[in-house]
Formats: sequence, structure tokens, C-alpha cells
Amino acid sequence: PPATPTGLTGTPAACGTGTINVTWNTVSGATTYDLRDGATVIYTGATASYSHTGLVAGSSHSYTVRANNAAGSSAYSGAVAATAPSSCAQPDLTAAAPTPSSATVGTPLTFSS
Repeated sequence: PPATPTGLTGTPAACGTGTINVTWNTVSGATTYDLRDGATVIYTGATASYSHTGLVAGSSHSYTVRANNAAGSSAYSGAVAATAPSSCAQPDLTAAAPTPSSATVGTPLTFSS
């Protein structure tokens, strides 16, 4: 079987995306990789990276990866923890009192603040 992958990292993407980008070093002779979040396999494929999308802001994830080929599978790597990015902060806006302060029924009027 191939060696166990090294260099596993989980990097939160930009705020509000609900994405953690997971990467690891390729292993000589590996044809596919299995990536787990906890005990659940979330990716099986030939590339040494995966974008874990659709995550709840602030949720915690624990990733492990193993390499596979025709001879078998490596052991899973040590776990790496990552937290899904938080929601983006909203701007702090304060509006003044609208002007004008009254209107006449049936007459178009634009208010501003």
C-alpha cells in the first residue's frame, strides 16, 4: 500500500462562504485519496485537495486522509481541525431623520435620509 499522506491542512475560505479548503501532500504511487470529516468519508478522488462547501458558519470539522492504490490503503493521517468561516460582519449604518417629514396623499414624493 502507499504511504500515509502528510501535510494535511484545513483553511477556512472567505467569510460567509461556508467553505473550508483542505489540502495534503501527494503520495508516490497513490491513485486515489479518501478524505474524512470525523468518521464520514466526504471525498474520494485523485487530487490532493478538496473544498468542503455548504458548512454552517462557526462549525467545527476534523479531517483525516489516506492514500489508496491497487495494493491497498494507507493508514489515515493524524487529524487536523478547522472551523468554518463566520458570517461576514454587516456595516454599522445609522440613518438621520427622513426629509421631508410629511406627505400629501396622491402626490409622488421622494424621501431621503
